[in-house]
Amino acid sequence: MTGVTLHTLLPVGLMVAMGGGMIWRSEWLRRTQGVNPYRLVSDDSPMGEIGRWYKMAGLITTLYVIGRLFLPLDGLVGWIHAASVPGVFWAGTIIAAGGIAFALTAQATMSTSWRIGIPTDEPGALVDRGPYAISRNPFFLGTAVYQIGLTLMMPSWLMLATSLLMAACVNIQVRMEEAFLEAHIGEAYKAYKAKVRRWI
Repeated sequence: MTGVTLHTLLPVGLMVAMGGGMIWRSEWLRRTQGVNPYRLVSDDSPMGEIGRWYKMAGLITTLYVIGRLFLPLDGLVGWIHAASVPGVFWAGTIIAAGGIAFALTAQATMSTSWRIGIPTDEPGALVDRGPYAISRNPFFLGTAVYQIGLTLMMPSWLMLATSLLMAACVNIQVRMEEAFLEAHIGEAYKAYKAKVRRWI
């Protein structure tokens, strides 16, 4: 391996914590509760298209984070040297870790209502406690904070572009989810929307 430093290892560790935590909880739900949380579609629907773009941005980010362990990629992705200072890196580390903690707490709070995608056959019970009492989308909010932290740790135009793409996809997806939940849960969800903001 080349260039293995704390600056290359920490983003990998944070990425493993985020992805591993999300997958572990999803698999717990599937294996112990008999609930399939994986509801992303791969068709030509708007949700399918959003999912493809989101997964592409996530894959690019993952390959870049891991690839930095083996190759000097920073010079190839439009590194932003003005932001490449120790204070920014460590601020990004703290922000990313906080985002992970918030996102995984939100996922755990969902319990058996947790889904990845829109569960058209079983929306699950409305959750309005914990992080969901201050944000209607705390998992996405935590994920966005995590992505901002990663971008500060690895300040490049590539990270900025993938972060903006993921943010755009999430903004569209949450609006689609809200329309679905309002149609299937009804007045209880409308009342929830009235008292809790979409983000914070």
